[in-house]
Amino acid sequence: MQKAKRILSLALVLMLTLAAIPFQAAMAADADDLVGHKYESVMRKWIDKGWMAGTGVPGEYAPDRKITRAEFAVFFNHFEGYTAQSPDIAKYTDVPQWALVHMARALQAGYFIGSGNTMMPSGPISQDMALTSVGSSTKYYDRSKADASVLTKLSNGASVADWAIPSVAAALSANFALVADGALIALDQLTRAQTVFLLDCLMTDTHTYGIPDTVVSGNHGGAVLAADGVTLKDSVIAGDVYVDEAVADGDVYLENVQIGGILRVQGGGLESVHIKSSKVAAVVVTKDEVRVVYENGTEVAESRVNGESSIIVVENGAKIDSVVVEAEAVGAQVVVSSGATVAAVEVAAPISTVTLESGATVTALTIADTAADALVETANGSKITNLVVEAAAEVTGTGAITNATVTADDVVIAQTPTGTVKVEGDVTANVGGKDVAGTDVSATPAPTAAPTQAPSTPSNPDPTPATTAPPTATPVPPDATAPVLSDGTVARTSDTAATIGFTTDEAGTAYYTVVDKDATPPTNTAVAEGTEIGAVTATAVTGKAVTLTAGAKDIYVVVKDAAGNISTALKIAAAAYVPGTTDPEVTGFTFTATDGLKQGNANAAINAVAGTFSAPVGGTS
Repeated sequence: MQKAKRILSLALVLMLTLAAIPFQAAMAADADDLVGHKYESVMRKWIDKGWMAGTGVPGEYAPDRKITRAEFAVFFNHFEGYTAQSPDIAKYTDVPQWALVHMARALQAGYFIGSGNTMMPSGPISQDMALTSVGSSTKYYDRSKADASVLTKLSNGASVADWAIPSVAAALSANFALVADGALIALDQLTRAQTVFLLDCLMTDTHTYGIPDTVVSGNHGGAVLAADGVTLKDSVIAGDVYVDEAVADGDVYLENVQIGGILRVQGGGLESVHIKSSKVAAVVVTKDEVRVVYENGTEVAESRVNGESSIIVVENGAKIDSVVVEAEAVGAQVVVSSGATVAAVEVAAPISTVTLESGATVTALTIADTAADALVETANGSKITNLVVEAAAEVTGTGAITNATVTADDVVIAQTPTGTVKVEGDVTANVGGKDVAGTDVSATPAPTAAPTQAPSTPSNPDPTPATTAPPTATPVPPDATAPVLSDGTVARTSDTAATIGFTTDEAGTAYYTVVDKDATPPTNTAVAEGTEIGAVTATAVTGKAVTLTAGAKDIYVVVKDAAGNISTALKIAAAAYVPGTTDPEVTGFTFTATDGLKQGNANAAINAVAGTFSAPVGGTS
């Protein structure tokens, strides 16, 4: 019956999802067209730097539009910082006014040349053209030392133009060319997004590995795994690692890799993305129907799942702080293998499944109110310390549950928790085969001793009344709910100081951490180990002083309640400080008004006044 119910629910969810697509697409277009793009984070970084602009249509950046020579010049000049202009631009008659400055800079830098009286600003830019332009500088790769034989590793290497072979070969040897599934991409024409990503890889030292079934290693700023069978091992990657969509349904492997940024899973299939003996700050899975396996020795602070029907497997020996199944990841699965431990699992997607094998442990498991028809399967010998169910869901099996909190109807928990059961609000749950009404708080009773026969009453009883035992207090369930923060504000007063505000729904102690703008978000635990702001009450918090450094920053704030629960980190973006926005303080002065400054003749406004005034007859001091 439960299986049939879940199949029906899945059908309903898919119908609603399909019906909502036109509306959601319109909403996304109204916001901007970068939302959900594979290179969204990189393009937003370029927009913040002022290196990429929109088309003039609100919310339109046209990331997948083919790029022209003039547009490439705009991107590359910003990227390299070219400002000098060639006066020879005047002889080229086909350059539009908007492109004159950037084409003049391209001509001066030497990466573009004209033909006759034309610079071909509207002409296409392919990847081999772009790599040749980049190759005009030797700081990225030296085309004079290129080995053309490297092109034989590519299925389309023979299609590279003769004049581009030195630059393309040098870029390939340095792992800077965009290669996917054994072939160079965009040999016809790059898109705007591909161009930005290609140049950003040079800036961030991000290497692309797109030859199938290869083992690669190195310490770099970033990495792109773009073919089936690629193994990245024994490496330290300071920034992000991409499992590219070119992997399709294939496998990739990470062994003994440290990733300081985000592992972005955009490709892979049900065979798996294998992560072994590696340390990763965060994992974000956006690919549908992909299986990610955290093997022995792997440490992950946070794993987020956005892809539908994706599978997260935590094996024994892996240390995973949290797994979050986002609401859009319909039908996702989390499997905690025998002997494995996960500190926190949060499920927000409908029809998702959490499976605990024998010997598996989850400290805190939350089924959010959006996760209708979620299923939790617990094998004998598994354990959930704190279970919170906020949607109609079912918990099956014989695994141990210590404490359970239920806030929704149609919740079935097969086993009886050994600690407390709390059913909140006007709802009824079935726990251990019995209906438990809302507001009930119960504890599993201790075994009752067998009664003994009372002694006979003496003929002359003691007149002193018997002592009555005090009533037993109703057990109070442990607080497993973290504070929720919202409405972050910041007022920057200098390069190094600001005041912040926010709202918390629970009292506790607040902490903060400051990182560079758009840097990898710290975990809530890391923020709680940062700088203490002080005690806060469950209300709007204002005027809390924080210390920063120069430039645009992101401030992350958490509140830790009395039970030790830590809120999700609230991000407060602090723009770079602009001097001159604060009125100067003037003290120790004497102000003497003349007859020209009398009441009704003029007004003077002075801030932070501390001094003396005198006024002529008829004036006002």
